[in-house]
Amino acid sequence: MINITGEDSDRYGVAERVCAIRTAASNNSSEEETRQGDDTDSGLEDVARREREYVRRRLREELKREPTDEEMDEWLRQQTEGH
Repeated sequence: MINITGEDSDRYGVAERVCAIRTAASNNSSEEETRQGDDTDSGLEDVARREREYVRRRLREELKREPTDEEMDEWLRQQTEGH
């Protein structure tokens, strides 16, 4: 089909559809990146939680009582200073 300017309108229709598909694909990848970011955040939270559990268990064995948050923080500080 020829439009008023003499250009093939089907060619532009295809270009518009390709552009729309690319836009949709880029939007989907942004959503996927966001979900991966959420997964990464969850993974980091899990690592931090496991670290705190490890420190709590280790200090509980050493102190023979439940450690305070300050004691846990101090233990972590001492451990990281050596590295």
